[in-house]
Amino acid sequence: MTRNNPQGSILPLVSDIDRLFRQRRRQQRATATMYRGEEPVEGQQPQPDGENARAVARPRAIRDHLTPILDDLNPGIVAPEIQAAHFELKPVMFNMLNSIGQFGGSPHEDARQHIRAFLEVCDSFRQQGVHADVLKLKLFPYSLRDRARGWLSGVPAGSLESWTDLCRSFLMRYNLPNMHTQLRNDIASFRQGDDESMYECWDRYKGLLRKCTNHGFQDWTQVVMFYNGVNAPTRMMLDASANGTLLEKSPEEAFEILDRIANNDYQFPVGVSPKTNHEMIVIIHFVYHFLIIEGIAIINSVAYLCFNID
Repeated sequence: MTRNNPQGSILPLVSDIDRLFRQRRRQQRATATMYRGEEPVEGQQPQPDGENARAVARPRAIRDHLTPILDDLNPGIVAPEIQAAHFELKPVMFNMLNSIGQFGGSPHEDARQHIRAFLEVCDSFRQQGVHADVLKLKLFPYSLRDRARGWLSGVPAGSLESWTDLCRSFLMRYNLPNMHTQLRNDIASFRQGDDESMYECWDRYKGLLRKCTNHGFQDWTQVVMFYNGVNAPTRMMLDASANGTLLEKSPEEAFEILDRIANNDYQFPVGVSPKTNHEMIVIIHFVYHFLIIEGIAIINSVAYLCFNID
């Protein structure tokens, strides 16, 4: 039977199809390598023909070098796989991000506090079929602005494959080792400010501890550093509240006493001017706490006597 071929002669039959297929694949890979401007792999001899030969022979235009290719524009965060049929970032998520504030990358901003607040927002949302890390990876770029957003845009494409990678890279960039050292020094050298109330002083100290969660100080050391950092009137007040000295208590008892005094100071503040004598303030607090402690002791004594009389 005769076969008509209007384009030319009849192509010969190939007995070894697999061999031909492997040969064509090698030629295609070698052609693609030469077109990208890379060196071919040793042992491979490119044999371009037809349109591929003309493409290889044509040098790359200058405009192609000036225009960024698509790979250069890809984000640093790898797009996570989403198993759910429908997924979207809802407006309420962006509203909550605005409430905690975007991180701009300035020196006075706390990167750890931003991560902590961001996780609180993410933990408020759950969607079936969507892993928690997917929401974090999708939403985190919208929590950045200015320098921090520029930093994320400059991360190599595809280098952040998980939330752990993103969080570690962010903290390494904006939570520098010298910042950690400075926070530890602020805790160790804590001092009560002039005309700073007990509530303000204790709240500021706890804020320093929150900023540096890996400070390494044990509970009893934290109590000692705060006790040594307050002024003499406040120290006398703490000892009076402890019915002796604060350092005779366990760390748990000491923290409880400090919280109780600070809450009482917040609820019933003593309005003072900058020129108020500190000795007068400590006398007021000392008498107040002395009456409470002694009053309880007197009541217990009277109850004991009445019980024995009966």
